[in-house]
Amino acid sequence: MRAMVRWLGRRRNVQIASLLAMNSFFLQSLRVVCVPAMNCYMCPLSVFACPIGVMVQMSTVVAVPLLALGIVGLVAAGAGRFACGWICPFGLMQEWIYKLRAPKLSLPKALRFARYAVLAVFVFAVPLYYQAKEHPLYFCSWCPVGTLEAAIPDGLAKAGMGLKPVAAFLNASPAQFRMAVDAFSVGPMMWVKWGLLAVVLLSAAMVKRPFCRAICPLGALFSLFGRFSWLQLKVNRERCRACNACKKVCPVDLEPSTEAGSAECITCLDCWTELKCGGIKPSV
Repeated sequence: MRAMVRWLGRRRNVQIASLLAMNSFFLQSLRVVCVPAMNCYMCPLSVFACPIGVMVQMSTVVAVPLLALGIVGLVAAGAGRFACGWICPFGLMQEWIYKLRAPKLSLPKALRFARYAVLAVFVFAVPLYYQAKEHPLYFCSWCPVGTLEAAIPDGLAKAGMGLKPVAAFLNASPAQFRMAVDAFSVGPMMWVKWGLLAVVLLSAAMVKRPFCRAICPLGALFSLFGRFSWLQLKVNRERCRACNACKKVCPVDLEPSTEAGSAECITCLDCWTELKCGGIKPSV
């Protein structure tokens, strides 16, 4: 099995391929299909629907999002949080940002439970209560992924910069600069969205995947379903040397030798593929 994973390529290659596939633009007829990852439906290049966005909208009309829950549940039951570790574009971005030189910190363990509150309150409870098409408290209204992938391209388009923002920025007229400022400064809620995105991106330079571990409601859903996952990580106590090498390669800062099977594990398999000790391996 290890050879098969290496044959498919390193996890990073799969993540990049997933990023390109989800935002290929040319297959937008698939937007009615949910993909089990945080990739905003409103992104101009997006091909698939976001399951969290679907759940929010279904909650506003007091309907059960069977398709979105079914897709997430099926993936989680098969391989836990595999989608978080292998195909989520926003997770990939955080891993890239963490490579920057910055002080490295640990996320307080108590914050791991915050994403369950985000899921319960801002994805289900608030939309069910207000039952309106839009509301500033809905998760999608302030989601950092949506701000990055949808609000920024929309602002650039309104400023006349289209899909070539760098070239347009260098050649922009004073009037276009004013339009850009206006496009990105629409009311106090926009400043909240910008601030939250900035906090997440800055935190990602110091903490491993902070959005995934403390905010992401999709990750919370995967964790709930993933407890019954077919694929699990097992520790071979005879071969494990408790050297903590697995913690160093873990993208969510777990210690797999003692936390194998944790709801926080994103099933990236790095503790198995990157290390040769054989102390940890997947099991079905």
